[in-house]
Amino acid sequence: MKLRHMIQKHCITAFHQAFPAYVSKIELSDLNSIIEVTEARQEKFGHYQCNAAMKLTKYLELPARSIAQALKEKLDGLLFPAGPFGDIQIAGPGFINVSLSTDYLTKALHALQTDPRLGVDSIKSKQRVVVDFSSPNIAKEMHVGHLRSTILGDALCRLLSFLGYDVLRLNHLGDWGTQFGMLIAYIHRQMPGLTPETPLSVSLTELVTWYRAAKQCFD
Repeated sequence: MKLRHMIQKHCITAFHQAFPAYVSKIELSDLNSIIEVTEARQEKFGHYQCNAAMKLTKYLELPARSIAQALKEKLDGLLFPAGPFGDIQIAGPGFINVSLSTDYLTKALHALQTDPRLGVDSIKSKQRVVVDFSSPNIAKEMHVGHLRSTILGDALCRLLSFLGYDVLRLNHLGDWGTQFGMLIAYIHRQMPGLTPETPLSVSLTELVTWYRAAKQCFD
């Protein structure tokens, strides 16, 4: 179970213990959405944050900070025996901030360092994923967009393969026979005396210009 889910479970238990008379007044599905635990947005607020106290005021008709204090007193007994937690603080109108202990973080990082999978689980059911790369038109100049999509595609493939997906890499070059056929036919039209033995020096930019003209002509 992830730490966030474990904290949420303990927060719900703390609510049951702190306010038993109100438990029956709130549906379980509503309680799961009210007592929500998220990662803290700022480092000074610890690692996890629960803002349930403010949401519970309309059900309990009590100040949010009083609700947060009651939940904290129960959480102190629920969380700290579990080991990873270092501190629970109430901030502002009733935010409950939970921090992990330095000892726990040190051990967790060491475990990740020695784990070949870095703590990442493989997917349970292996699925086929197709990643379409840059698929350039090889009769035209390539540009940074082709390079960018190829690098991003490769990064995605590595990530998906690591997670356990069956990854198929595709880099479709299209009907290059038609492309170069049009280019050759167009050159013959423009330079009818040209033979395979005739020296011809053109830049790639000039070839692209001819290709565009050829495509327009034959379209």
